[in-house]
Amino acid sequence: MKQLDLAAVFRDYEKDLPESAHLPAAVLENCRRRAKVRIQDALASCGSDTVPPELVKEVRQLIRRWARQSFADGFQEMEEFEIRCAREHDLIVAQASGNRTVRTFTSSEITTEAIAELTDCDEQLVQHALETNRAMQFVDGIDEVPRDMAPQLLQSLVQFCKTYPKASIVITSRPSGVARDHSQALPDFASAELHAMARDEVDNFIGRWCLAAELSVSNDSQTAERRAQEAATDLKQRLDRSRPIQRLVETPLLATILCVVHRFLGPRIPEHRVALHEKCTDALLYEWDRSKFGHAALVGELDALAKRKLLSGLARQMHDGKQAEVPEVEVLGHFKQGTGCEFCKSL
Repeated sequence: MKQLDLAAVFRDYEKDLPESAHLPAAVLENCRRRAKVRIQDALASCGSDTVPPELVKEVRQLIRRWARQSFADGFQEMEEFEIRCAREHDLIVAQASGNRTVRTFTSSEITTEAIAELTDCDEQLVQHALETNRAMQFVDGIDEVPRDMAPQLLQSLVQFCKTYPKASIVITSRPSGVARDHSQALPDFASAELHAMARDEVDNFIGRWCLAAELSVSNDSQTAERRAQEAATDLKQRLDRSRPIQRLVETPLLATILCVVHRFLGPRIPEHRVALHEKCTDALLYEWDRSKFGHAALVGELDALAKRKLLSGLARQMHDGKQAEVPEVEVLGHFKQGTGCEFCKSL
């Protein structure tokens, strides 16, 4: 392990800059500076100042190939490197906190050894806690397990229950998820379904959401609290006047959609669920992106219709495949192959 002198590496590969690149020196220098910052940020996301020898070699090769492209902002290999570093960072954080989502499972076996590793506990301590009913195991979002692993994971849970009959296990899933599809695989589990949100819970959610939204765009907490209170009061009053909208807001997700539509698309809130989802999609595709990325970003140059066209094929693919998420690299590949727009060509 050693520290990597990026400035020296960039100097080493100045000779690889293409002679045919008709770029002003100032522009090229800006590109090189941005490239260095992106490399630094990607490596920083790994959470250490030291870099393994194999990663040093990879970074040097990446910089050399990037230099041959005049450090163009849209260099695909760099984008893939950034995505991978971010993924690795998320996994490190999850493992350090003992919080690992089912989407990251690489094995369908649930064992005390795996639990001890994830929670940074002694395996004998984990085993004793399970045997004496001093531990509760949560398997959250089992419907998001890779489909080819779901049956084996459910069987592993059944076996785990037999091995530790005193241990308490809670499994959560969407109503149409894996747990219901394979209900026969969990014969000894009691089933329960969450109730719809009560009106006081909806009102509390709206107040907290509006405050979080205002604090995210304002450095003045007093101003943020005042605006949040005004927005929350207005939305609650609109709910009071509309029974159809009240019936729509049954879950935190639907409450979030309602808050998004109210914040970005003004006073008129659709009273049908399909229309509400459509308005929320419009808000996320246009208003939210515009406020987040600004006009200088490529995504900010697309209108809602263009973004909808860009994403619709991917959404259909995820829906048909019952995928909760797809890697960023696959998303970029879909954009490039699925449309001919200039935005995609620049990725």
